[in-house]
Amino acid sequence: MDYKCAIFDMDGTLLDSMYMWRSVTTNLLKSLGVKLTEDDENKLEQMTMKNAVAFLRETCNEFKDITDKEIMEFCQNYVIKAYESEIKCKPNAKKFVSILRERGVKTVVASLTEKNILPRALGAQNMLDDFDYIVSTEEVGKSKNSPDIYLRCADEFSLSVSECAVFEDSLYAAKTAKSAGFYVVGIFDKYSSGNIDEFSEVCDRVIYDWDELCCELL
Repeated sequence: MDYKCAIFDMDGTLLDSMYMWRSVTTNLLKSLGVKLTEDDENKLEQMTMKNAVAFLRETCNEFKDITDKEIMEFCQNYVIKAYESEIKCKPNAKKFVSILRERGVKTVVASLTEKNILPRALGAQNMLDDFDYIVSTEEVGKSKNSPDIYLRCADEFSLSVSECAVFEDSLYAAKTAKSAGFYVVGIFDKYSSGNIDEFSEVCDRVIYDWDELCCELL
């Protein structure tokens, strides 16, 4: 791989946190006696927290008497506590980022997670200073069904798509980046990558552990 900028998703890619994002919705819904279909759960996985709240309000009658602020506070408090107390980096993720930085590669985080939570999540892993640029889909105004967040990262350093690599765990996001012309490395995650055959077909390369790439660069 020869690129000048590495664009990393955070949850499920750098951090082993996708189970937490499923559990926050489950626990919130459980407290209200709500059970979603598997299809609705998959839809929520592709949404920002704010969009998820709006979706749940449209989908579930139980949300009618709860304000958006109350739901957001529940979700934010839940995920921040998880990031700061239980979430861990995926094995060798920090090592790989450090190797790239030593080689002069620009490192970026492009995430669905809200912009006010990103610094706390990365800071809890001592990774906040490991990135040259951090951006949320919240700031871009579009989800990862659109390539805008990846294109913004390339523009930040005046680079072309061909000079950047995108690292993703989600099948739908990998499809988006690949369709936009980026080189895509898939980090397989059992919660978000879907079928391994389809994931491998979309990505230029799929890894199970960051050490696979670290060993090639050392």
